Amino acid sequence: MKNVLFNKFFLLLFLSLLFTFSCENNNYKNEDLNIINLNLKQISSSKYNKNETKFELINFWASWCQPCINEVEILNIINKKNAKVSIIGISIMDDIESAKKFLIDNNVTYNNYFDEDLSSLKLFNQINSIPVTFLVSEKKEILIRIDGELTKQDIIKIEDLIK
Repeated sequence: MKNVLFNKFFLLLFLSLLFTFSCENNNYKNEDLNIINLNLKQISSSKYNKNETKFELINFWASWCQPCINEVEILNIINKKNAKVSIIGISIMDDIESAKKFLIDNNVTYNNYFDEDLSSLKLFNQINSIPVTFLVSEKKEILIRIDGELTKQDIIKIEDLIK
């Protein structure tokens, strides 16, 4: 019993340390990342946003995360009704097949990428749980950070910021 608790403690400690990254001046850096789109092609972060939107809503998720599943519907609605925002989902702590299955099973309509080596996390400050969502301006400034599942109140805040 002690061994199991000990192992769980060190796993949590390792994950916490793994997700602790820093971000200068609260800005999101637009640099090339080692992430894969759904077609398994390497892309650069400069190609994330095909539309000329003013904001990016970047959502970190995993297929095994129930709050991540719960917020897909909200993200799909934002994606459909607001042309000012480009939604970018980034699957972390997952395998590519589980991530693809998640997207199909949950009818996800926004752009999603798979980050096997967690390189995208270096752009943001201390991500230690998922889901976590960032609203980023066209100047690459982080306007809001939402830890945990998106709520109706969070959506109101986001909509107020993008007006």
